[in-house]
Amino acid sequence: MDFSELYAFSARSVSESGLILPEDAHIDFEPLVREYLLIEIPISPLCREDCKGLCPVCGQDLNEEICEHQTTNSEHVTE
Repeated sequence: MDFSELYAFSARSVSESGLILPEDAHIDFEPLVREYLLIEIPISPLCREDCKGLCPVCGQDLNEEICEHQTTNSEHVTE
């Protein structure tokens, strides 16, 4: 994961991010890092690369068998 944030030394030189260097010059990166890490988490995480996932309609484990939703609408099949 890569990210960058630009901190200004004063309110006059603030960028669109609105980040200003605190007077004590100590920056708490925890909120920023947390936000960027949350963005990196996949919406539908899989347990392994070849996992077919779960049916989004009924929750059937597609590794065990294909449910009726998968046979009627191939758009729901997760790769």
